[in-house]
Amino acid sequence: MLITSTPRGVGNKFYEIMTSDDFEQIFYRIIVDIFAAVAQGLVLYDYEGNPITDDAGVERLRLALKDPDAWEEEYLVTFIDDVLNLLTYELIGRCERLHDEDGKPYKILELPADFSPDRADLGRMALGYCKGGDLYLGFDQARTKNLSVVWLDEDLDGTLWQRALIVMKARDYEFQEAVLWQFMQMPKLRLAGIDATGIGGRTAERTVTRYGSKALAINFSSRLVDRRGESHPVKSLLARVILERHQDGLDHYPVQDRIRDDFHRVKRKRGGSPDTFTYFADNDETGHADIFTAKALSDVVAQELREYAGITDGIRIAPPAESDTRDGRLRPDHSGDVAAARSEYAGIGEAGY
Repeated sequence: MLITSTPRGVGNKFYEIMTSDDFEQIFYRIIVDIFAAVAQGLVLYDYEGNPITDDAGVERLRLALKDPDAWEEEYLVTFIDDVLNLLTYELIGRCERLHDEDGKPYKILELPADFSPDRADLGRMALGYCKGGDLYLGFDQARTKNLSVVWLDEDLDGTLWQRALIVMKARDYEFQEAVLWQFMQMPKLRLAGIDATGIGGRTAERTVTRYGSKALAINFSSRLVDRRGESHPVKSLLARVILERHQDGLDHYPVQDRIRDDFHRVKRKRGGSPDTFTYFADNDETGHADIFTAKALSDVVAQELREYAGITDGIRIAPPAESDTRDGRLRPDHSGDVAAARSEYAGIGEAGY
């Protein structure tokens, strides 16, 4: 019997065969990582078509992959737990800042304890924390158990600096909409990613009606087309973008335990192929990675969706596959009709990671 595989977590027979003393006398075990393979004559090519023949070339592959866990498993043949935190504390630490870009103590706008939409304007208050750059926003909505969160970012030379974190618990829809719409009125706000999943559909629809192309309704059960024209499940795109930006240190926010703990609770589990994952988070009285979701929405609209022209300043909703049916009828192709697509993909219940 000849068995060939790369690792896929630790809870399987291949891991047992490769590591257990019980199999030491049964199988002759050989490990060939990327360095050994190249040394033995394997020829790979980088993105410019140049052959990879030495350790420097292998290092270019590692940098291009931008996924330490996949590199460990698929290239270094290392068995690691298949349930992993998406953002490690080390990655989060790359983006935490004690001081803002001017060297002053880093402060952001938070919801005042006595805030009333009739007496104060959060958008105007947030201006005092901004430096004049373009603004991007993510809004994750809940009603009772989880948190509703507004995350406001300012783009300064490609780096997103957080300017506001508004966390609401068990607030009625009218209050949440009043808070969100105060930020939507900010002149420098370019695009807002609004949670349109389940109960979020109402606020997302009303926000798009009010603010047009400044608001983008995003249903977590649908797919988005990124700036390269590739289609992704929404959760996968959110996770990929926030991970890459943390790896590159392009997101900045103040040091706060609630942000750090919320970001660290999101986990990913490898799917049926090396490059597919499912994403999930613990759900308790402190939320359901709601701060993470709001931030990821801001990252996606700022990095992936702002470059398209058209009614929504960047969004193209991928048409469903022909086999994707709900009631026996083929769903229509809504790729050119954003309003119809939002309606078609409406869901029920609170959603999150």
